[in-house]
Amino acid sequence: QAADAIQRLAKLIASPLTERLMSSFTVGSFRYRLSFSDAQTSDVLLQKCAQVAFEINPRILNDARESAWSIEVYVTPTAALVELSPKVLPDPRLAYRMGTISAASHPPLAACIARLANPQANEVVWDPFCGSGMELIETCLRGGVVKVIGSDLSEEAIQHAQNNFQAANLAGVKSHFIVGDFRNYLAETDLQPGTVSLVVSNPPLGRRVRVPNLQGMFTDFFQAASRVLKPGGKLVFVNPLKLEPADSSLRRTYRQVVDLGGYDCRLEVYVKL
Repeated sequence: QAADAIQRLAKLIASPLTERLMSSFTVGSFRYRLSFSDAQTSDVLLQKCAQVAFEINPRILNDARESAWSIEVYVTPTAALVELSPKVLPDPRLAYRMGTISAASHPPLAACIARLANPQANEVVWDPFCGSGMELIETCLRGGVVKVIGSDLSEEAIQHAQNNFQAANLAGVKSHFIVGDFRNYLAETDLQPGTVSLVVSNPPLGRRVRVPNLQGMFTDFFQAASRVLKPGGKLVFVNPLKLEPADSSLRRTYRQVVDLGGYDCRLEVYVKL
């Protein structure tokens, strides 16, 4: 039954009707992102559907990152509804995104990190690898934040972060963006031990940005987060390694494996005891 369902879905994706719809509203190649409402659907099944669809019609391409179309499969006990919809570009929700960098977070991932952070009143938030500032901005948009600190080694990234933060019109939120290594936070920022309530970040994962000693960087990251967080504060980040903090005062409360373009990472939440 699974093989038959894959074949039927692939035929629908690759059908002449799908191609006609895409050609009417698309400039350039026809690219889509396939997803299922059923969280139990495996990546293997997604890849198999996309592969069979490509074999039927190679003009329609599966591309999770740079797609103009979304194909969502809503699964019920007795049937499946397939919805083809164009992505609105530019996305009005991301109107603040004035500039970005090549290794910037994918917007849904930044929003997911912010959702897990679940900011409360009077939050002070630090992103040690802030890039163009998406995690900080998305966290602010959920309310409760009074101050953000963003640090990054890239001067270009910090410039984009400042511009994006200004474009987001986050009234009442103070910001401090600096070019520098997160390890030097005491000297380069106004951060002091126990003064931060949230640390949010999508750090370099060692793929798009080369990191000479990835494990050492994450060890230092855990250490820095533990020092700046006040009791009850949270660390929310993407972890590409099966690495736990040496500091027992950081207790993990959440972990979910996420597929970042074929690269399995862990989305984790720690609470400072």
